[in-house]
Amino acid sequence: MNRLKNEKSAYLKQHESNPVHWFPYGLEAIEVAKKENKPIFLSIGYSSCHWCHVMADESFEDQETAKFLNENFVNIKVDREEFPDIDQMYQRSAQFFGRNGGWPLSAFLTPDMKPFFVGTYFPKTPKGQVPSFNNILEELNRVYSTDQNLVQQNADKAMEFLKNPYPGDQPERIELQGHFPHPNSVLDALKEYKDETNGGYGQAPKFPMFAYWEYCFEQMAEGIVSKEHGEFIIKTVDQMLFGGLYDQARGGVHRYSTDEAFLVPHFEKMLYDQAGLLKMLSKASLVYPAPHILDGIAQTLNYLRSEMQSEQGYFFSAQDADSEGQEGLYFTFTLDEADEAIASNEKLEAKREEILKWFVFPADGNFENGLSVVSLNPQHKQEFLQQDNWQIVRDFKNALLNQRKERIPPMTDNKGVASWNFYLISALVDIIQYVRIPSIKDSAKNLLESSMKGIHEGFILDNGGETLSRIRHTTTKDKSHHYLEDYSFFADMQLRLFELTGEQTFRNNFKTTLDFIFNEFFKDNDFYFRSTTQDQSEVYPNLPTEKFDLSFRSPMSVVIELCRKYTVLFGDSSFWDKLENTVDDFKQKTLRNPLNHAQGLRSLCYPDNAYRVLKAPKAWVGKADFLNLWCQFLSRFVIDFDESRNADESWQMCTASSCEFDGKSLQSLLEKLRPAQPPNQG
Repeated sequence: MNRLKNEKSAYLKQHESNPVHWFPYGLEAIEVAKKENKPIFLSIGYSSCHWCHVMADESFEDQETAKFLNENFVNIKVDREEFPDIDQMYQRSAQFFGRNGGWPLSAFLTPDMKPFFVGTYFPKTPKGQVPSFNNILEELNRVYSTDQNLVQQNADKAMEFLKNPYPGDQPERIELQGHFPHPNSVLDALKEYKDETNGGYGQAPKFPMFAYWEYCFEQMAEGIVSKEHGEFIIKTVDQMLFGGLYDQARGGVHRYSTDEAFLVPHFEKMLYDQAGLLKMLSKASLVYPAPHILDGIAQTLNYLRSEMQSEQGYFFSAQDADSEGQEGLYFTFTLDEADEAIASNEKLEAKREEILKWFVFPADGNFENGLSVVSLNPQHKQEFLQQDNWQIVRDFKNALLNQRKERIPPMTDNKGVASWNFYLISALVDIIQYVRIPSIKDSAKNLLESSMKGIHEGFILDNGGETLSRIRHTTTKDKSHHYLEDYSFFADMQLRLFELTGEQTFRNNFKTTLDFIFNEFFKDNDFYFRSTTQDQSEVYPNLPTEKFDLSFRSPMSVVIELCRKYTVLFGDSSFWDKLENTVDDFKQKTLRNPLNHAQGLRSLCYPDNAYRVLKAPKAWVGKADFLNLWCQFLSRFVIDFDESRNADESWQMCTASSCEFDGKSLQSLLEKLRPAQPPNQG
């Protein structure tokens, strides 16, 4: 019997009619496995995952495969967005079995949830060196039936690996001269991985690594990145925004590029990627306010408002890659369809030759079945970025969007995920702070205001008077574990909202949440994925959280950055002091692999005395002159608004240990921060 019909998850509901006797994750399935002494087949995915759909069509809808699964396994379906700790554990265990992680994840477990074999997608029939799913099932069933001692040994070894994935891995320490390497030194160390032709690093597939490029733009804004490195950073972001990774017609970004040129994407869209894109572009706009940078922000805000915001106000988790059973069909166009879009507008018709030069529409397509991913040709960048020509580009994109609206769209997963929503709110505050275009600021502010009530009601659980309300991880589960990712992104959101509004409630929430994080998630100099007080409620272990960035920036890295800001905001280093051993080890990991520890770069790159707090009157909140000044304060600055300063408009600029200068009136601050003028030589 399939037990998924009462589940709220869109992913689980996609499988409620499978002939496989699926259980949702829970003690019922585990008890059945123990009672019947059957191995568990744990299948993890999410609703917008293309290869999850493929495996479902090939295997989970197949009667013979389902019959074998039902007779020999206890089958559990997990939405990775509902149980990120389960996903993390078995993704990590895939490494033990010599396989890359990914989705769908296919984990075979003992009845007590220990993995004895883990893979990802397995085809219906063998492909090259990859065995068929049925071959895998038959072999694992044979081994489990005839040699449970071997199965248990493998499972125990896997569990030891999970607790200590890098035994004996003690590479030579990187000795630092000073606090942290200069940004140019970090960029120099990555030179050999640069793709000089297409931008970015390494080969396909290419993920956008938004936290890394945000770090780069922050350092460019500080004026300390060399011309050579700066040009490569600009080239990479151009390639991402001109290519198919970016949805040219609607805005927003797809999950990754399947090729080296950022042309053909894997078409699913994730909310966390939109947040990462907006944070990066807001910083890019400080040093590179080109039309496609600013339009990338404006278009993506419109996309979020039109397609990703619920009626309640919170934001949906994802959109599918597939529509009408075909990946990318909704997003791609033939040359004839591009011509139809041009013909819909007289101004466009007059510029047909230029449009088909600037945009890439090969006659036989660059994707599948004669279809093309919409992209701009970077070779003509200097031409189409001219003001008059860019308006033609905009008009053509709108014509494509209008044509696309007539199609059947991909499915949107209407689940809200707490951490991703908090992450997006912080990105909206970044836009309000750093982007200099009033209409874009207003758009971000309107989107933020329209979402706050829904986000609060969707994810914040009233605990009947406790000092800190609890966070519900998804809108599809009434109760959930406490996850570090939720509380770290919530703390970041609270600090950013305080800096935007000056409301003391946000400041207090920031402090209280950090205290909760250290009480619940920090143990033995490490941060754990879920609350350490909830360990007894599950049969699978609570593991230390990953240190590197995964799909989005590392929650632990976010906490480290927040502790540094907390120190200057409250004049209290108690949280930072607790991290001494943690940070020392993390610094080494970050420097050995900076691309995968990009949020680590952002959290560690500045020395302690580089952090500043501006203690300002609350009356300055929302003032145009202050907003124009605010964009100069990068992430090492914190704003502390105080109503008691309103009367005389007194302000101070301080480090954690002392105040450097002060004054009265916003004008005096403007004068203090204004660059010195060279002496008159006349």
